[in-house]
Amino acid sequence: DVACYGENLAYFPKGFIENMFFVSANPWVSFTSFDLNVANMDNFFAPVFTMGKYYTQGDKVLMPLAIQVHHA
Repeated sequence: DVACYGENLAYFPKGFIENMFFVSANPWVSFTSFDLNVANMDNFFAPVFTMGKYYTQGDKVLMPLAIQVHHA
């Protein structure tokens, strides 16, 4: 891949592949809601999982998880 795409500076040099999903983390922010708006990507339907800063609530350790999906 480096030989074929190493000089390509596009965000997705190989294009979108089937069965792809995204996982991201914002470990400095604890949230109750998270919405991701992707500009200039009209056909962006891949699921996105976003994790936030963990926190304690009583004797439990919790971590926010936002899941953004689209229906077909």
